[in-house]
Amino acid sequence: MARDSGERKVLVAATLYRVVSRKPARRLPVCLLLSVLIAGRAAAAQGAPPWIWDVTASVWGLGIRGAFQSGPRSAPVDAHFADRLTPLEFGLMLDVEARRGRWGVLLQPFYVDFDRAGYAGRGTHVAVDSMQVQTSLAGMYRLRDGAATTLDAIVGGRYNELNTVLTAMGAPKFSTVRFWVDPFAGFRLETPLGRRWSWRVTADIGGFGLGSRVAWGAVTEVRRPLGRSAGVGFGYGVIATDYTAGRGPERFRYDVRLSGPFLDATFRL
Repeated sequence: MARDSGERKVLVAATLYRVVSRKPARRLPVCLLLSVLIAGRAAAAQGAPPWIWDVTASVWGLGIRGAFQSGPRSAPVDAHFADRLTPLEFGLMLDVEARRGRWGVLLQPFYVDFDRAGYAGRGTHVAVDSMQVQTSLAGMYRLRDGAATTLDAIVGGRYNELNTVLTAMGAPKFSTVRFWVDPFAGFRLETPLGRRWSWRVTADIGGFGLGSRVAWGAVTEVRRPLGRSAGVGFGYGVIATDYTAGRGPERFRYDVRLSGPFLDATFRL
């Protein structure tokens, strides 16, 4: 028997739970998403306006600039996307957006893994191997809902997980794993760009010293629909994080800006 639309949405959330939430700290946002799916199905059964679901998958080509410090070792990192195209310098992002009327919910996991070598003063060679996972969960409210241009306010929290290994020549590896949460606020503006294309810009700022000292991001994108239930886009984004914890030999600092082009595809469930 074929599944209806509501059953497919619940199945998508359950699958996402199994894939993304392998660690307990990542389960909360996925559980909240699953709750929204079930609530939306119940509301639709009672005749309320249905939720609109959009899932967007994107692949980023990342450049990295900034500095790491883990204990007594530090290393600058400065690498452009075009310097060396390897799988370790690509990022993967998934946007799951649910909207009903002016209100919406956004779940956004982002994964990047890279390694780079640098010099940390006096000719000391240091290699950086870092894996970063960000999972954002936010509420959205449509401030402008015109036939052509839309403007959304976004407020939420972003869970960060960072696994870093610094290796200095002639010294043992120094590794650390850090977890923290950043509150953030931002906006998203979308407006037509010709007959078939649209232009979207998204920006947010967060941290405020509660997690990171400051964390911000900005994305600009050109999008084109493919029928009523799909679309494609391309653009450029910047994600910057300045996080510091500990003192003395326990001091850790991650002050890095990730930036680069991306391609994405959107599907409406």
